[in-house]
Amino acid sequence: MCSSDLRQPVEDLQKLRREIDLFDSRLSARPWYVIANKMDLPDAAKNLDLLKARFPALKVVPVSAADATGIAELKGRLADWLEPAETALEQHALAGSSGSEYH
Repeated sequence: MCSSDLRQPVEDLQKLRREIDLFDSRLSARPWYVIANKMDLPDAAKNLDLLKARFPALKVVPVSAADATGIAELKGRLADWLEPAETALEQHALAGSSGSEYH
């Protein structure tokens, strides 16, 4: 969440979301999450607060890879987030779907 090279994380996320929607609107309709890395750096907490204010319903996990803060929470959240996707893929496989729509 540290703004490096004078970039603004909230603006970067907004641009990314627009690009995803332009590429394939079905992708932008899927759930999305943010792993806010570099929380050990200056301004990270302020940027995280700005992100949460702009996207109040967004699921965010703050972490610092440098000191491993938040990594255990991230592992748990990833398991929770990925479980529905695994179930959907398994159901498609059982129904005989080739899965090509996911490539």
